[in-house]
Amino acid sequence: MASAGIPCAHCSRVGQGWLLCDDTEVLRPAGMREMIRQWNEAGENPRINRSPAQLARFFDGLEMLEPGLVSVSLWRPDAAEVGAPAAVDDFGAVARKPSL
Repeated sequence: MASAGIPCAHCSRVGQGWLLCDDTEVLRPAGMREMIRQWNEAGENPRINRSPAQLARFFDGLEMLEPGLVSVSLWRPDAAEVGAPAAVDDFGAVARKPSL
């Protein structure tokens, strides 16, 4: 999938479902913009950061599984002895075809 001609970082079909995660600028906008600038300067496969709303459009017509589109470190995290995971500027979700 692409937006503005640029593909998502990680997307794939999983059986009848769809998995997607990509970079955002929700938590650390300046740092993420700089990361993308450096990436695009050095690489041949350009990247862009997307807002969660832009990422959500890739799931149109699908039923998003809980907890929905969130920072990937917060998507069903396992309990940890050292505390809760920190949110990261990489949001993702898993969805499936709606039940009939």
